[in-house]
Amino acid sequence: MNFAYRVVTDPAGRVEYKHRPGGRKHFHLAVSVDEPAKTIDHIRLVEYRLHETFREPIRHNDDRASQFTEHFFTWGKFMIFVTVLFIDGSREQFSFFLDYSLPPDLGLNYIQLPVE
Repeated sequence: MNFAYRVVTDPAGRVEYKHRPGGRKHFHLAVSVDEPAKTIDHIRLVEYRLHETFREPIRHNDDRASQFTEHFFTWGKFMIFVTVLFIDGSREQFSFFLDYSLPPDLGLNYIQLPVE
């Protein structure tokens, strides 16, 4: 099974990030199942296990229409462990390394979002 990940941008194409004073910038990323519709149709739920330092490292997603896209903010790169639960009751486990790259910061292509 294939998975995709991307850096999330706003409608103007600027990279979204959050930054607390004295902390690191956390960039908005999204991961999803990168398979044809006939495969997506057989999936019931996807469990993403992010790095253990996340407040909620285990994420469950049953949104087939979005190809089980999960959003999060991170400053690092790490292994993501995935369990795919199929409609027929079977399950498969996968993993991949989240290795994203950011564009150069020219002062206009990043946008800071409010920290909640």
